[in-house]
Amino acid sequence: MMQPEQSIRFEPLRVSDASLVKKAGLLLPTDRSTSLFRDEIRQLLKDCRHQSWLAYGSADADLPLAITGYSLSDLQDRRAAMHVAVSDSISLEAVILALVDKLFWEHNLYRVEMLVPQDQQHYLEVLNRLGFKREGSLRNGFLDQSSGRHLDLIALALLRPEQSLAGVAFVPFRLGLFAIAGRNNGLFASRFLRHGETADQSFFFECAELAGLLDDSGKIKFDMKSKDYTALDSTPQIVLEAASQVSAYFAGKREVFDLPVSIEIGSDFQKSVWKTLDRIPYGTTWTYEDLAFQLTQPDQSAAKRLSRAVGSACAANPLPLILPCHRVIGKGGKLVGFSGGLDIKEYLLDHEIMGY
Repeated sequence: MMQPEQSIRFEPLRVSDASLVKKAGLLLPTDRSTSLFRDEIRQLLKDCRHQSWLAYGSADADLPLAITGYSLSDLQDRRAAMHVAVSDSISLEAVILALVDKLFWEHNLYRVEMLVPQDQQHYLEVLNRLGFKREGSLRNGFLDQSSGRHLDLIALALLRPEQSLAGVAFVPFRLGLFAIAGRNNGLFASRFLRHGETADQSFFFECAELAGLLDDSGKIKFDMKSKDYTALDSTPQIVLEAASQVSAYFAGKREVFDLPVSIEIGSDFQKSVWKTLDRIPYGTTWTYEDLAFQLTQPDQSAAKRLSRAVGSACAANPLPLILPCHRVIGKGGKLVGFSGGLDIKEYLLDHEIMGY
């Protein structure tokens, strides 16, 4: 899986950055006046509706590595054209990788596109390495001002489920599919998908579509049990390992998961609850008050007061099953509060306790 060669930070692009842009050599030719640079930045900000940024190579860097941005082609389809101008081709891969990551996750785009002049081979090589697919060309669509020649523009595109930064694997079980998402540094989300469930705009369903797991009406197929799990070729190895362990769990051959977790969302309190979930043994149930007591011990009265907040944190658990919130129940053994549905919570507990 591709990783950025360096950490990239983004700062909003402003017209007042014209002299900085000129000094960094981001717009060519650099012998033009600063006022012309301002005009170009104004036009870029207009085209991108101010979704433009300067990309820096480190937190204390004085000069930017690139101008970046995107112009939205279609809001409903979540499709946009990327704009990148770099000062040095060596930094190009890190900048594009960071920009793609930003657009897919912070801006929730599904498809990003880029037009590259045919003579810009270093751009084409980097985009190909990052998974962009060539879709055609715009004949004589670019005027090379240095030579006065018109060049073809190569059209390339990347879909969010195809990108190499994150991926999803799907494990079949009796009620549907267990979908787990992660990056190379750890898992960050999971979800139960039911047979016949209609697709939404989540990353899980985007990957399910490309993996051939949806029928013609956009619903999860029913016949999924021929494989231990299904995943796209670009899926990170840690996600494949997670799918293998979950498949063994459903087969009754594994009780404990040994997997790295990398969750960036959630408050400090929520994260403390999610971390504590991992202490609940296989085939065992705790009440929300029991879980709260792990955070407040030896103060039992504080645990009682905290139990409702603990329940809310469990409901927001981004990694159900991997972080076993299904093992937390209400007083008197009542099954409550599971994002996958109470029938799936019951199924998981029957599987662990009764061996079903």
